Amino acid sequence: MTTEREQAKVRVLGKTYTRRDVLKRSLAAGAGALALSAFGGRFDAQGVEAAGEGNLHTGAVYTMTDEVANRVVAYYRAPDGTLTEAGRFPTGGLGSGRGNLFGQGAVVLSGNKPGARVAVGANHLLFVCNYQSNEISVFRVEPNALVPVSKTSSGGIGLLSLAVYQDLLYALHQNSGTISGFRLDAHGALTPIPGSTRTVAGGAASNPAQVEFSKDGAILVATERETGIIDTYLVDKRTGLLTGPRVNQSNSREPFGCAFDNRNNLFVAEGNFVVPAVGAVSSFRVLDDGTLQTVSPSVFSGGTDTCWVVITDNGRYAYVQSFGDSRISSYTIDPDGTLVLLQSAAAFTGLGPGGFDLALTLGSQYLYGLNGQGTISGFALQPDGTLAPVGSVGGLPPSTVGIAAR
Repeated sequence: MTTEREQAKVRVLGKTYTRRDVLKRSLAAGAGALALSAFGGRFDAQGVEAAGEGNLHTGAVYTMTDEVANRVVAYYRAPDGTLTEAGRFPTGGLGSGRGNLFGQGAVVLSGNKPGARVAVGANHLLFVCNYQSNEISVFRVEPNALVPVSKTSSGGIGLLSLAVYQDLLYALHQNSGTISGFRLDAHGALTPIPGSTRTVAGGAASNPAQVEFSKDGAILVATERETGIIDTYLVDKRTGLLTGPRVNQSNSREPFGCAFDNRNNLFVAEGNFVVPAVGAVSSFRVLDDGTLQTVSPSVFSGGTDTCWVVITDNGRYAYVQSFGDSRISSYTIDPDGTLVLLQSAAAFTGLGPGGFDLALTLGSQYLYGLNGQGTISGFALQPDGTLAPVGSVGGLPPSTVGIAAR
């Protein structure tokens, strides 16, 4: 089904594009490369292309190709923020083949939060969505390779986004409009939690975008693009089960990516269905029962189709990327969650439409932006929140989506 979002158009440099136009043109240009890279979905270490320099434990960036034979592309991150490709690693699952994951959280790293029930080291496990086969692939991060450890059915249709808190993982599905929960062991194996699958408030037609845990793991959030709803669930950490959803209305159309700061304030990017220059971000205070109280409603970024948002570890800055013009916009965050636009055009990851996702490293020293033109651009965060370019890498298939960093 073609949604309002895919039908929406954006005018850039005198030409009118739909988001699907951009993807179709990119895919046509890269069809030959995609055909050469496709291979069977065996979930083993065969076919892995890996370099022998650098250390993924000390600095890395990851994305996934979302080809039919889905792969993770790993990069070593040097101390100056520059990236060198470490290898391409089969997930053993099937991607959409189209870059069809219009959400945030398709590639995520394990955390290392206090009180974890199992000892999962920070960034030692990588979790990846396989959209078409509806499977979660888990890799163990080694210094020079990603080692596949498990592949598990996600429990829904159109696997789009993952969220991890300690030994809990929840998966969000675009086509079925459902979320499903899993327990994670120290080795990366996932076990479904009986009775955990829930339908988001707007159901299968809601076109959800992201699932995310609050910093303390007490709240799970899911955004619904078509309905303008932000679902919140109370999390029972003992059983892993959810209570909810509590339905909260977005301040603007098309709530998309979301992130929490270190005070558990919630920040939600608002795409506004590609209406030019009206992308925005809202901030919310999250009450104990899951009710969202608006702090800053729809602070405009100046970008078109603002979709992806990240928050620095110190909670002082927010960065968003807009699909329609590939701009990164920056905001300052007050302790109460108030947002103030710092720079409407802090940086660009490409020319014209194609900005896809963002990731911050541990300590928020570097920010990386994925672009549908097959590139990842890096930026060093300055003390005043401005961004300094550190270079970019290319050669990614045009279907590439999702990004994670350490």
